[in-house]
Amino acid sequence: MELVGLESDPTKKVVLMEQFLALFPKSDPGITVWIYSDLQDRYRRAGALDKALTAGQRILEIEPDNIDTARANWRIAETKNDPALVKKWSAQTSAIAERIVKSPLPADPEALKSAQAVVEFARQFVVNTTYDDYNKAVQVKDPAQRIIALQEFLKKHPQNPYMSQIEIAEFLACKEIGDVDKTLAAAEKILARDENREDALLYVAEISFRRKRDPKRTLALTNKFIARMAVATRPDGQSEADWLRSKRQNLMLAHYIIGSIHFQSQAWSAADKSLRDALALAGDDQLRSTLLYNLGWANYQMQNALEAIRFYRLCAAIPGPMQEQSAKNVLAIKSEYNLPQ
Repeated sequence: MELVGLESDPTKKVVLMEQFLALFPKSDPGITVWIYSDLQDRYRRAGALDKALTAGQRILEIEPDNIDTARANWRIAETKNDPALVKKWSAQTSAIAERIVKSPLPADPEALKSAQAVVEFARQFVVNTTYDDYNKAVQVKDPAQRIIALQEFLKKHPQNPYMSQIEIAEFLACKEIGDVDKTLAAAEKILARDENREDALLYVAEISFRRKRDPKRTLALTNKFIARMAVATRPDGQSEADWLRSKRQNLMLAHYIIGSIHFQSQAWSAADKSLRDALALAGDDQLRSTLLYNLGWANYQMQNALEAIRFYRLCAAIPGPMQEQSAKNVLAIKSEYNLPQ
């Protein structure tokens, strides 16, 4: 070791350190770690990246919780642009950081001071790494691959502060894929945690309505959605125009669902109210035609002849499958109530 310290030529110094390790493989662990640390840095700067990684590995065999060395190997793997090595060393560094955070602090005052600094570094590392891994997973463009990335994130970080965001991300990814059953399951999972999540409320209500399941719960979910939209704010990243258009379409759908359920149960007054609310928001002619026709029938059932005629006339003015029948209904109601033709 004296020769190593006295040698000024960098190349010869590396040779001497390598010779020392070969001749004295079981020397003092502290000395061995110091030599490998020096060699790791020298190898890295010389571009001998594989040797640098091996030196780091040797250090970790002696000091398994040496987070600085693991992080150095991670950076070297990134320099090599080797995804498999990056994954290996990022995982190992994270595992070390988590072990350090969970380990008890020493009782000795001097050792405690040093340990606290290491623990703080490890704690911040865990926070930063968890966020980076979450961010990478949630930004995967392909929705199917995004779900896989999020599941891998959960395996790597089972205890993390992003559980609710992950549930939402999986719900949106399933919806993007178009898998109704998985999207429904994801939406129900969200509502079990947060019963006020607007898009999950409406999705569960819509699918339940289309599948004719539990109309009572469907009404409750849809009414809650409408109440929530009164105080909802525009999502980050969405333009004001897109937000207003989306809000209008979703509110129309909610009122349509409520009105249709009441219509099917022959609760004509309640159906009339909700279908009118839906009509005020509807833009599509065929949807307007359906709403107008149903409003005509609901008002006829409530013996509101003039209102029924008005809705059927408006429906008859829209080309489509209900046009002819609406015109006939106008004549039939006028005849029934002895109104001028």
